[in-house]
Amino acid sequence: MLGAWDFPFADGAGHPGTPISRDGSLLLTGWALGDKTLPDIRVLVDGKSVDEIAPDFRREDIDIIFHTQKPEAAPSGWISVIDTTRFKPGMHEIEVKLVGGILKSHTLGKRHIDFRPREEAREASSAFLRQVLRGDDRHIEERHQHYFGATPGGWRKNPSSAMGFSDQARDIFQTCGATLVVGAGVNNTVERVYQLDIFDYPNVDVATSGGPFPFADASFDGVICENVIEHVPDPKFLVKEIERVLKPGGRIGINGTNLHFTHGFPFHYFNPTEWGMKLLLEQEAGFEGVYHNPDIVGSLRTVLTYFENALAPAGREALARHTFAEIMSALRGSGPESAVAAIRSIAPAAEKALSTNVYFLGTKKN
Repeated sequence: MLGAWDFPFADGAGHPGTPISRDGSLLLTGWALGDKTLPDIRVLVDGKSVDEIAPDFRREDIDIIFHTQKPEAAPSGWISVIDTTRFKPGMHEIEVKLVGGILKSHTLGKRHIDFRPREEAREASSAFLRQVLRGDDRHIEERHQHYFGATPGGWRKNPSSAMGFSDQARDIFQTCGATLVVGAGVNNTVERVYQLDIFDYPNVDVATSGGPFPFADASFDGVICENVIEHVPDPKFLVKEIERVLKPGGRIGINGTNLHFTHGFPFHYFNPTEWGMKLLLEQEAGFEGVYHNPDIVGSLRTVLTYFENALAPAGREALARHTFAEIMSALRGSGPESAVAAIRSIAPAAEKALSTNVYFLGTKKN
């Protein structure tokens, strides 16, 4: 059996906030695979089983890594939600196990999480949102979450990677008052930070089906938009909405993927360069600031790790026997054929994801 526990983050990882939502929900998510049958996932709190579920949705990243070992249609992603209000406040031990198959049981580890409710933070959040939200006939309020055309419970079949917040985002959290996170995905709940997404993950405060943000002008002291812009069909509209809801002098943290493998199939539309970001942020909108790029080690690690994971196991082993010079020669057409064959053992979806361009040749419709 193989598997991983992606969220909440491991103890001591230094992420701000808490994985407990404003209503006391604790989301756990990850993936699992088995040789012949999928294992179940058992969640234990303080040594007692509280949930047992089976993987029930596809994980794009896992499909690519294990494309030669798993049936194409097999789900691998799992989600469990614990209602922490059922337990005494304080620290509790969470354990996730894979159950079934030859091994019968395999632990994915233990983590310690504070179940203590934070009523004052929840009330402050509700009061702030009542002040800045622009209600319309689509507005539905359920517990701490506000919906504008989005479907309640829609996140359960549309899980997001748990990325965490960047150092830049954490700095804005610490120096600004009310901060909006656009495209929050699965993340921790942070005081004075309000999370927007098209899916209602437990940490999300406002879920929309797209279009204008449901906030009044100049509502926020800071806005964070990380790993989102490439997934938006109209990035100019997105940037203008961020400008509209940000107070004069407010801080913005936003990134774009530039040279990056395609991900989030099929909702990956644009990879903006630094000059594309300048066009959007400084010419189309009234922002000013500086641009940062990851160092070359980080950039190559991201792309090459994806490439290595997408190779068939035999291809990965074969390529490891070649020197870097031999691999580069193979890429130029003059290297060992065994290196070329290993490189071409990549998963078809990953080959498309790493393509440097897409060429369209067509005709106009009548």
